[in-house]
Amino acid sequence: HGETWSPNKRISEVFNPHLGYPNQEKMGDYFDMVSDENGAHLAWANTLNGEEDVCYTHITPSVVLGVNKQIQTNKVFNLRNYPNPFSSRTLLEYFLPETKQVRLNLYDSYGKLVKKLVNQTQTKGFKKVDVSVADLKAGIYYARLRVENNIETSKLVVIK
Repeated sequence: HGETWSPNKRISEVFNPHLGYPNQEKMGDYFDMVSDENGAHLAWANTLNGEEDVCYTHITPSVVLGVNKQIQTNKVFNLRNYPNPFSSRTLLEYFLPETKQVRLNLYDSYGKLVKKLVNQTQTKGFKKVDVSVADLKAGIYYARLRVENNIETSKLVVIK
């Protein structure tokens, strides 16, 4: 079960890792891994210490990696803007399936808030927001629409 080990037994010719090929056949350093939902089984041959040791370990992750919940990838509000790229004005559009509290903000590429565009309850329907960027430098910006716990982002490219 791997809890105790016997001394090494020679099963091949004596090996000197410092001689190298073609002066001798080298067992080499090999690695193999098999993983499953319980962890990873690792086995490798190691000749660094001048012997031909075969090593094994089992790694169990201490943190659960992955998501059990299905992630919804379709856009609920279909946030978009046109024209894009643009130099002075763009029109942000989105759809609300029902009356909700809406926050729509503009952020620079560092995540800094540069404009608050909407912060109010809006009724169900198709919405348009005219955005002026005359006071902003050329670059990449992000419009972030938040409706309750749902967030959508649209990339805006400002050219001057």
